[in-house]
Amino acid sequence: MLNVPLASMVEAFDTVDMNSGRVADKFELSGLTRGAATVVDAPTVEESPIHCECRIIDSLEVPPERKLFIAEVVATTASEGAVDDAGRLIVPGVDFFGMTAGSGEHYTMGRRVGNIGMTVGRSDIKY
Repeated sequence: MLNVPLASMVEAFDTVDMNSGRVADKFELSGLTRGAATVVDAPTVEESPIHCECRIIDSLEVPPERKLFIAEVVATTASEGAVDDAGRLIVPGVDFFGMTAGSGEHYTMGRRVGNIGMTVGRSDIKY
């Protein structure tokens, strides 16, 4: 499952990323709302404007201690205003964020909004 977040959700998503689901409920910790996917058995993040439901095809162990998942998107849902009638992102209309490869920093369309590990006081995590 890939939940595409908004910049306003950067701290909640970092909280999810920095905490183990074996220790605590990530939805409870982050304040995000658990939703249900339509095809796969995985939770959605209701606040995310776009959900990509995926089936894992393969996975690879990559240094230092990461797992890379190869997946096929089998269903997608989008909130009104996130995509146009052709299914293309409406970038100016929705303030998405993502993490840049190699830096661990979060940006939204050219504006940095945070970094991985910020909710636990870490700035040393790099990819």
